[in-house]
Amino acid sequence: MGMDDELLITIVGQLGQKYTVRTGRAVPTDETITSSQAMELDATYLYADLADSSGLAQKVDPLDAARVMRAYVNIAVKIIRRGDGHIRSFDGDRVMGIFVGDNKETRAGRAALALNHYVNVMSAWVPDKLPSVKAAGWQLKHGVGIDTGKALIIRAGIRNNADIVSIGRAPNVAAKLSDIRDGHALHATEEAYTPMNWDVSYLEALGSNGPYTEMWPHRETITVGGRKINVRGSSWRWGYS
Repeated sequence: MGMDDELLITIVGQLGQKYTVRTGRAVPTDETITSSQAMELDATYLYADLADSSGLAQKVDPLDAARVMRAYVNIAVKIIRRGDGHIRSFDGDRVMGIFVGDNKETRAGRAALALNHYVNVMSAWVPDKLPSVKAAGWQLKHGVGIDTGKALIIRAGIRNNADIVSIGRAPNVAAKLSDIRDGHALHATEEAYTPMNWDVSYLEALGSNGPYTEMWPHRETITVGGRKINVRGSSWRWGYS
């Protein structure tokens, strides 16, 4: 069979693929879901994205750029996992985390605040430890997007080259939010923000009876796919003790 025939057969086969859809409570892997299965999942999605990675790659020594990207991805992964999030996708310097179960929005929000804290720490260290970054004038910034809701998860690819793909508003919007560059590193939809616990939403002074400081004070409305979405923005940080 020639490549042309093989590709045409693939297109016809995939467009006519029949799926067995089931509701899940755990995030699947490419080993626990088959190509004929689809899983509906109620989940909170967090996307973390290193800002201006193109500038980093073009202006900075390649090995120093690799060090910055790897450090960012590694701390993002550790923080997401600390909050019982599941890593299911990497796209260069972008990391996708999926949170399911109780307090999933709170855990995602806390992960975002923690990542913002350690990116702030890292941004102070990078110019001193990596001279080519300092010489290029490149500054470490990032964006985090969070949304929550139903998603459909399928397995895509071929044997030994497969991954899971999340389809739905939550993963799509979270990815879009991580691209916002408006002075606030963190963005969450109202649907993701509202269920967050008090300690992730407000800063309470010790012994204070209020008023309390909002940690996600910025409000805006964006349009994604023709739909208007209310969004909260934050520049707050939260570190581990």
